[in-house]
Amino acid sequence: MSRSKRTKKSSGNLSELHQRLNKDDVVNRLNLDRQATQYQPLLNKAQLAKRLGMTVRGVEEICARRLIPKIVISRRCVRFDFEAVKNALAKLEVREIGR
Repeated sequence: MSRSKRTKKSSGNLSELHQRLNKDDVVNRLNLDRQATQYQPLLNKAQLAKRLGMTVRGVEEICARRLIPKIVISRRCVRFDFEAVKNALAKLEVREIGR
């Protein structure tokens, strides 16, 4: 008997909730959730090398020269934010002198 009472109460609460929320509120909440979950995953050396068209050793070399930013989690665990790496490499671009 107590289960049926609980079911009735919960369905009543849900109907009240549905009445309070209008379509615009739901759409706004969904858009905020989508924006919050969009992120760029961090890359390891092999993944970064593949995206840049380099070898892993080449990535290690530019890291050692401190040309790109890296996130050092531990001695063996190094990660890269691709957007930050692209921005750092863009600053190193040598442009042609205009005529």
